[in-house]
Amino acid sequence: MAKRRAVLITAAALVTSATTALVAPSPASAKTFTMTVNAPVVGMIGVAGVYGPGHYDVNYDIPPCSLNNTHLNWNSAGSLVGNTWLPDSKPGWGTLNKVRFELYPGPGCNYDPWVGNTGGVHFEADDSIWNIGQVNLPVVGQDGAFRADGDIISTQPIPDGRLSVHMFQLPTGYPDPPAPIKSNGIVEYGAFASSPSKGDRWTGGVVWPGHY
Repeated sequence: MAKRRAVLITAAALVTSATTALVAPSPASAKTFTMTVNAPVVGMIGVAGVYGPGHYDVNYDIPPCSLNNTHLNWNSAGSLVGNTWLPDSKPGWGTLNKVRFELYPGPGCNYDPWVGNTGGVHFEADDSIWNIGQVNLPVVGQDGAFRADGDIISTQPIPDGRLSVHMFQLPTGYPDPPAPIKSNGIVEYGAFASSPSKGDRWTGGVVWPGHY
């Protein structure tokens, strides 16, 4: 049986300039990730383990609270709501070697890329990094962030939700234009969105310039 509570993930999410991280008590054997989130809104942090050679525990996608997922929240006071544990191994998958984070802006479980001026962020961290540092979210008009959306071309009427759009920012390289993924000096992180289409329109929410 896999030993549980091997990794404790906690964070201090910030909507102000404060930099204090909240670290929750944990068993002596646990390792703890900490981070700060700089955003004008509260939100949710989806968490998944990456086990062995490429096994992603990905039962945490949008809408985050509709699934039996692993997640954290940050509130308007800058405090983490809840702690999250991941097992250090899974049968048939191997040992935990990275933790994937997806930051969903929006109160409670109401992340919606169609509304608001703040986008989501994704990144991964391995066990050599426990203090992830401050992670910024894309905000319209700041650092080049903008709303990414467009038309769906069809000869027939398109019902809402006909397409599911999943966008993830990636590092760029030749021949793509130089638009480096964001970094806080500890981890690299990029914008992302996951949403259903509406009529003949799709959206990627608020993103930074880059490769998707």
